[in-house]
Amino acid sequence: MFILLSVLTLPCFAELTKEDVRQIVRDEIEPLKLEMAAMKGEIRVLKITIAEMDKRINAQFSAVDDRFDAVDGRFTAFQLLITSLVAITVAAIAIPQLLIAYRERKETKLSKEVDELKQRIAELEKRKIVT
Repeated sequence: MFILLSVLTLPCFAELTKEDVRQIVRDEIEPLKLEMAAMKGEIRVLKITIAEMDKRINAQFSAVDDRFDAVDGRFTAFQLLITSLVAITVAAIAIPQLLIAYRERKETKLSKEVDELKQRIAELEKRKIVT
């Protein structure tokens, strides 16, 4: 019985060798290495997916920029049209007013000259120089 008990307890007193420790560490590290390799693969797939999404987003932004440019072009044309119409309207109102003011000044000046000439004629008639 003692021998049987000794045989059963003998492995309890055994020591681990360096090779045993290395094997245990390898056994523990191997699954971690496999997991890391799988994660690296997943990361590569995610990087590719992100790059594709980035390309799609950039394409969408480019399309939106093109639309803004088109709208800006139309707005610029519309703005030019409105500015031209305002300028034509102002010219249509201002030019006749300027002509009327010019005529009035000219008429006033001519009227003053006529009045001066009438006064001269009246003075000359008084002097009997003109018959």
